[in-house]
Amino acid sequence: MLVASMFYFHYTNTDVQHYRKANKLKLSKMLKSIIVKRKERERNLAQNGPYKHAWRVDFFLTEFFQWRIVRNVEHYNFKLLERVFRQNHANALVIHSFSITALILMSALVEYEYFRIPAGASMLLLFSIITTIIGALTYWMEEWRLLFLVIAFAIIGQMMALGVFSYRNSAYGIDYEPSPIEYSVETLDSICSKKQYQRDAQKTLKILDKWRSKFPKDSLSPKPKLVLLCVSGGGIRASLWTNHVLREVDRGLNGKLMKHTALMTGASGGMWGAALYRELYYQKQQGKPIDLYDPKYLKYTAKDLVNSLVFTFLVNDIFIPWVNREVNGYQYKQDRGYIFEQQFIENTEGIMAMNLVDYKAPEAAAIIPMMFVTPLIANDSRMMVISPQGVSYMMRPPFSYQGVRPSMIDAVDFGALLRHHNPMNMRFVTALRMNATFPFIFPSVQMPTDPTITLVDAGFRDNYGLEMATRFAAIFRTWIREHTSGVTIVSVRSYGQREDIAETTTKSISALAFNPLSPVFALDEMQNYHNDSFIAYLKSKLGYNKVDVVNFVYKPTILEERASLSLHLTKKEQNDILNAMNLEENQQSLKKLKELIK
Repeated sequence: MLVASMFYFHYTNTDVQHYRKANKLKLSKMLKSIIVKRKERERNLAQNGPYKHAWRVDFFLTEFFQWRIVRNVEHYNFKLLERVFRQNHANALVIHSFSITALILMSALVEYEYFRIPAGASMLLLFSIITTIIGALTYWMEEWRLLFLVIAFAIIGQMMALGVFSYRNSAYGIDYEPSPIEYSVETLDSICSKKQYQRDAQKTLKILDKWRSKFPKDSLSPKPKLVLLCVSGGGIRASLWTNHVLREVDRGLNGKLMKHTALMTGASGGMWGAALYRELYYQKQQGKPIDLYDPKYLKYTAKDLVNSLVFTFLVNDIFIPWVNREVNGYQYKQDRGYIFEQQFIENTEGIMAMNLVDYKAPEAAAIIPMMFVTPLIANDSRMMVISPQGVSYMMRPPFSYQGVRPSMIDAVDFGALLRHHNPMNMRFVTALRMNATFPFIFPSVQMPTDPTITLVDAGFRDNYGLEMATRFAAIFRTWIREHTSGVTIVSVRSYGQREDIAETTTKSISALAFNPLSPVFALDEMQNYHNDSFIAYLKSKLGYNKVDVVNFVYKPTILEERASLSLHLTKKEQNDILNAMNLEENQQSLKKLKELIK
C-alpha cells in the first residue's frame, strides 16, 4: 500500500510551479484587494490573536537531518496555493478509497493465515479508516459535517431497521430455508409434555445403565461414584486451565476420571477445554494413537484466537458482509463468528471439526460423557440446552409433574425445538461459540424461529455449569441412589469465590450514579450464592453424605493479578495458569478426589 501510494502521488501530485506555468492567472483588482485584505487579517491575527506568543520558525530539519531555512510563501498567488491543496486532498481521497476497497476485498482471504494481520495492526488500521472518513468530511463538508453525520446516521439507522444493512448471524449447519418455527409457550409446552419428558428420561436412563456396566456389579465391589464435571467460563484462560486440570486429575486417578464422568456442563472458555479433552478421549477409545498427556494438546487451548477475530471485524464486519461460505451443505455470510470457529479448528489441527450428530452414538453408548452446551436465550433468559440426545426433561425444574400444574419452563431442548431445521447437522464448534457469545466479542446468533430468538453467553445465567448439573442429578436421583455410591461434582473454576467485602463509597459523582447498579454487574457473586443453594438442594434429595464437591480454582502464582480475560495469553500468563495446579488447595482437592474415586 505504501509503495502504491508513493507511485500514485509521484505521478499525480504537481507543485505550484506547474500551475504557474500552465495557467497564468490574471487576477482582477477586486480579487487582488480581497487577497491583500486576507493577508493583512492573517498578519493581525498572528500579531494580536491567540498565536501572538507562538514561536517564530526560521529553520527546519529535513528527512535527511539537514538544516534548511523556512521559505516565505507570501509572494505566491493565493488561488494557486488553494489549487495545489485541493489537488493533494483529491489525490489523498482517491488513495484512501482504494485502501478501504482493498481492505474490504481482503475479507475474502481471511481464511488464509498469511492474510490475518495482528490485532494491534488491525486496530491501527481501524483508527486510520475513522481518521480518513473524518478528514474527508471535514474537508469537503466543512462546517456542515456535523449536520451531514447526523442525517447520515439517521438514514442508515432507518435502513437497518428495515433490514437493508443488517444481516443474520447463523448457527452453521442449521437449515434456515424452512419456515421459522413459532417460539411460544404453547410450542415449548408441546415439546416438553409429560409423555415426551418420560420418553427422553427413559433413553437417558439407558445411557446411565451403560455407564454403570463399565464397573463391576458383584456384591464385593463398591458402587462407583458418578462424576458431574462442571467448568467455568473465562476466555482462553478458562480453556487452558480446564484442559490442564482434566489432564492432571485424570493422570492422578490413573485414567479413571472420564470413565466415572457421566455429564459435562459449563460456560464459554471452560467448555472449549473440556470439549477438546473429551474428543481426545473419544479418539483414544476408538484406537487412535492419542496420548492424552502429550503437551502439544495442552498448547491447543493456549493458541491465539484474537488476531483473526479482530482482523475479520475490520475488513468484514464493520462493512456489509459480502462473502458467502458453505458449511455442511448450506450457505452463510462470513463474519467474525465464522472465522473464530475456523481458527479454533486450525488451532486443534482439525480435531474439533465435528458435527453435533457425531456425538449422538458415542454418548448413547456411554463411551464418552454426555455434554450439555447451554447458551442463554436473550429474549426471555431461558437456557437453550444443546445436546445430540433428547433432553426435554431439562426444560423444567425437578418434580415439575408431581403437582396439579407443571412448573414454568425455564430451558429449551435445542433439537426438539428446531427439529425441522436439521439441528444435528450443526457444527459442534458453533455450539461452543454460541455458549461463549459475550457481547461485541462474538456476534449473537439468531435462530430460525418466529419471533427470532438470539443466543448469548451461558455465563450470564450459569457460568459454572452447576445449575444444569444439579438439576440432572435431581431428576435421576432414584437411579443414582440405587446404582451409585453418590455424586461427586468436580468444579473447575477460573474464578475464586470472593471473600472480601467491597467498600461502599460516595466519594465521586460516578460512584453515586452507579453504586445502585452494582448488583447488576455482580453476576459472579450472585451465581455463587445460587450454586450453593442448588448443591444444598441436591444433598437434601440424595443424602448429605451422598454429594461431594471438589473445587479446582485458578489463582495467580507468578503474576500479581489473574491472567487476562481475553482471547490471547502471554507466555508468562500461560505459565501462571499451569503453575496454579501446584497450589496447596488444588493439591488437597486432588488428594480428596483420589479418596472418593478408587
